[in-house]
Amino acid sequence: MTLSIRILIYQALFLAIAVALMSFSMIPPRGLQPDLPQPDILFCLIAAWAMRQPDTVRPVMILFTVLLSEIMFLKPPGLWTALVLLATEFLRSLVDRIRYQAFTFEWIVFSGTFAAIIILYQLALAITFVPVLEPGSAALHVLATIIAYPVVVMISNTVFRVRKAGSAEPGPFEGRG
Repeated sequence: MTLSIRILIYQALFLAIAVALMSFSMIPPRGLQPDLPQPDILFCLIAAWAMRQPDTVRPVMILFTVLLSEIMFLKPPGLWTALVLLATEFLRSLVDRIRYQAFTFEWIVFSGTFAAIIILYQLALAITFVPVLEPGSAALHVLATIIAYPVVVMISNTVFRVRKAGSAEPGPFEGRG
């Protein structure tokens, strides 16, 4: 299979997973406290794939999926999309630095980036007099997302073979021998 076909397959897979995540997020959770902030699994997925296989997550795909998510969840359209796009491009620019680092370094970079865009998002909403999360709820949302990131990376790595470029095991774009 040629490289361009593999990339197209992974791009389609990414879009399918993103739409499935958004669809499942609309189902009310049973047995969980509705007041507890849920992790942003979509951002975890975008960041994990952008840092591990940057060719699979194009800016247009991010724009489409995050904007669709904002519309589906009745958020002010555009702001979160722009912040996620900027954050993803920042993370993509660090791929060469993260490639040979331990996962802990990647996790710290992800955590700082997500916390920064949540702060910017909340500030922008507050400036425009749109209701914002309470600081405690926002902190719990950030914490839940940071905790969810390793799980998303593990699933991406084991199930979908989305590994760091240049890692010891071949990813979807490297040959097997």
